[in-house]
Amino acid sequence: MKKKESRLQKGTMVYAVTLCICALALLVASTRIQLGTEKMRNIESGTETESQKISLPAAAPMTPRPTQTPIEKETAEPTPQPVVPLAEMDLILPVTGTVQKEFSGDSLVKSLTMRDWRVHNGIDITAAVGSEVLAAADGTVTDIYFDDAMGISIRVDHRNGSEALYQNLSTDTKVEVGQEVKKGDVISGVGDTASCEIKDAPHLHFVLFVDGKAVDPMDYVKMK
Repeated sequence: MKKKESRLQKGTMVYAVTLCICALALLVASTRIQLGTEKMRNIESGTETESQKISLPAAAPMTPRPTQTPIEKETAEPTPQPVVPLAEMDLILPVTGTVQKEFSGDSLVKSLTMRDWRVHNGIDITAAVGSEVLAAADGTVTDIYFDDAMGISIRVDHRNGSEALYQNLSTDTKVEVGQEVKKGDVISGVGDTASCEIKDAPHLHFVLFVDGKAVDPMDYVKMK
């Protein structure tokens, strides 16, 4: 009986030790799982401690891509127009006709309509009403208006400090302000709209200014 009890006691002890070892192993495994779960939560929430951080290999430094300067399209600069001296402008007579009244300068001439003596600052070129009035040279139309004394008027900048005034015209619809005209382009027609010269034969009143001063257009017109 004593031998049986001794064996039973030994078996019970072995069984108890085995249970302790298994319980300890389960406790260790459970602790590891719990620590791993907590670490993953800390990583996700950003509260991971220095001891919990996973060491990763340093990323290779990135070489910045060189900045590319945008290619600007070359803009062709306008070719400057050659400046022609006024003496070489080769103006044409704006109307085919006869100069019936010349430029008077500082001298006074008799006005048939106004019945007085006055300066005549341009030339009057006789032509039938409706005859084409041409641009005397290349230029830009700068003004179109109706003058109470001289009727429908068109002012053209012919460059080089020269400007022409075409008056006693028949229409103001042939050109527009700002329009570029070439020598010989039709800008209007001869009219009878100048009330202060109404008793004269139909004509174009043509005034040429150089540096703002009225000059004799015939000094600059090349007769063909």
